[in-house]
Amino acid sequence: MEIDVNSAIITEDDWRNPIINYLRHPTLSSEKRVRIMALNYLMWNGDLVRKGKDEMLLRHGPIQQAPSVPMHLVVKPWPIRGWAMDLIGKIYPASSKQHYFIIVAIDYFTKWVEAKPVKSTTSQEIITFIEEQNIQRFGIPESITTDRRSSFIYWEMLDMVEAFKFKLLQSTPYYAKLMGRQNQVTRTSKREATGMTPYALSYGHDAILPMEIAVQSLRIAHQHSLVGEDYSQAMLLELEGLDTSRINTLNKLLA
Repeated sequence: MEIDVNSAIITEDDWRNPIINYLRHPTLSSEKRVRIMALNYLMWNGDLVRKGKDEMLLRHGPIQQAPSVPMHLVVKPWPIRGWAMDLIGKIYPASSKQHYFIIVAIDYFTKWVEAKPVKSTTSQEIITFIEEQNIQRFGIPESITTDRRSSFIYWEMLDMVEAFKFKLLQSTPYYAKLMGRQNQVTRTSKREATGMTPYALSYGHDAILPMEIAVQSLRIAHQHSLVGEDYSQAMLLELEGLDTSRINTLNKLLA
């Protein structure tokens, strides 16, 4: 029988305490939830371990999904200067158009996300994505960070990097797993790190949601009251304040 060992320091508010207490002193007066959870655990040499498949026992620690090495903050000084890119998939079942994968890119500064479903993960698909979703929309970036997947470092990809003169950076193997956060980022919700939405940091104002149009929010009502030159002037004022918002965001990230 094997035991997978991790850190197992127990604190007063540790989630394992109720289970450990029940396993050491089983009683019907314990909460039903604890009794049910305890069915999946046992005590092994004084430690709480979970019963796994193939007779594997998993020793639990207070922190889940902790990185194996210290993480380093990546701060880009301005929007669209640096992108992190990853692939999602293979996805089952495929879409109606037989797309099995999704290419995802996220801007480090604004957390703006670009995504595209694809049928394969060839280097040519990656190149097309960068040209259409990044360069044609936002300009040539300073750097793109990827994992060490062969599609990202194939000679065709390296030729593109040389042609457009941007840096192609590779993350460590473990960091590549952490890039799954890209899948959860949305463009219209505020990020805790920046205090603003990715959309606002990219375009100067928050996106208009379908619900706002349906219920006629104050913002929509105000925009409808503007005509011609007044509307254009209001949009220009928002853009003038965009650089200030970006500088404030950078200061917050560096604080």
